[in-house]
Amino acid sequence: MALKANTKCFCDSSAAEGYLLNIERFQLNPVSPPPPPKPGQPEVVFKPGCSVTGPKDDAMFNDAVDAARNADVAIMVCGVTQEVDGEGHDRQTIDLTGVQSDLIKAVYAVNPKTVLVLATNNTVAVNWEQENLPAILCAVFAGQAQGTAIAEALFGEYNPGGKLPCTWYRSLDQLPPFHDYDIRKGRTYMYFTGDPLYPFGHGLSYTTFEFSELKISADTLGPEQKLTVSATIKNTGGRAGSEVAQLYVTAPKGKVQKPIKQLVGFQRVDLKPGQSKRVVFTLPYSEQAFWYWDENRRKFVLDPGTAKILLGNSSANIALTGEVTLQPAPEEMGEPQTLSGIAIPSKVI
Repeated sequence: MALKANTKCFCDSSAAEGYLLNIERFQLNPVSPPPPPKPGQPEVVFKPGCSVTGPKDDAMFNDAVDAARNADVAIMVCGVTQEVDGEGHDRQTIDLTGVQSDLIKAVYAVNPKTVLVLATNNTVAVNWEQENLPAILCAVFAGQAQGTAIAEALFGEYNPGGKLPCTWYRSLDQLPPFHDYDIRKGRTYMYFTGDPLYPFGHGLSYTTFEFSELKISADTLGPEQKLTVSATIKNTGGRAGSEVAQLYVTAPKGKVQKPIKQLVGFQRVDLKPGQSKRVVFTLPYSEQAFWYWDENRRKFVLDPGTAKILLGNSSANIALTGEVTLQPAPEEMGEPQTLSGIAIPSKVI
């Protein structure tokens, strides 16, 4: 089926000129039904079970539970859609909406081999699921090819290596009031002192990794200087995979509250079973995490003293630690012309 040229796709009557896209040509091809599984291939049976937000439909709910009871493995795909969380409106809860959690528990009761796939555009508090289910796969903003990507990960054709870009909290009780935007009150991994559901930078793999042999090129770091931080990462499991080495620092104590730790660099490392590689980070004196804005002096300043160097595979799983002494910044130096942010140079050897 083809739409005629210059077909206009309406999305909102309040949008500019009444349409979002002006399509010159749009071709829809009918989708052929999938062929029956070949001998030895797994057969996937789909049952909706419930919607993301709607009330419980007993017939649909029970149909999904019955299908799970007779399956070798039950795969639950749940999460959050733009109907729940999107531009122009916010969620009232970080729990799974509707009866999704009820369906997960009902399916697990009849089939303990239940895998949860979280297809979501935001964090969700899946505390019961984390405590009870054998596996959870998270796909955040997975894109138009997410079906293929998720299937390859579930069936072992691809070894996941993604990391979370934010903290997943256990409940709203771990967060300050909604309209309190002071991140120092527990927002983000930099100031959160509680026990999160999943920490910033978290992510698992079908293999395991080991960090060792931390080396810091100097004991002190002064103006116009930089040092290198290096370590060895080894794949200690039986499958090829990738790990993300994450470098954090804790700035010296001073007059103002500073982050507990702050990410200053990361590097993805691909490793075969038993293989080791050395990852190297360059850490300059001008690194943003060492500096803060002084309201009285109206400039960026640095507190000299002992800074901690932390290396691991998440903000909560620090494998190696070290220290470096930051020297004072001369008054005439002022603040660095450019603060480097987290994209500091790094390489794998």
